[in-house]
Amino acid sequence: MAIGKTLKVTGAGKGKGSSLWKQLYRYRWLYFLLIPGILFFFIFKYIPMYGLRIAFMDYNQYNPDASQWVGLEQFVRLFSKRSFLPVLRNTIVISLLKLLIGFPIPIILALMMN
Repeated sequence: MAIGKTLKVTGAGKGKGSSLWKQLYRYRWLYFLLIPGILFFFIFKYIPMYGLRIAFMDYNQYNPDASQWVGLEQFVRLFSKRSFLPVLRNTIVISLLKLLIGFPIPIILALMMN
């Protein structure tokens, strides 16, 4: 596009809402390409959120409908245990070691194979 030329916008100001439906129909195949991504996020990110409610319940595995809501009682009990700090420290150490050992090894192997 040359300097000084203006870009003409088509469809602006024509009919109320008709241009939106025309655009949706015109690019319908691109919207169909969004379906797998939307399904992925719905199945693997949104549906598992239902299971998070177990953290706030006295969960009854035989009759989940009979489970009672306890609020933050489970978290208070978790943080008040004496074993919480060693368990937290071990978790952080293991995660850091996984990063330090697991991250460079594939890179080193790739460089060796090259």
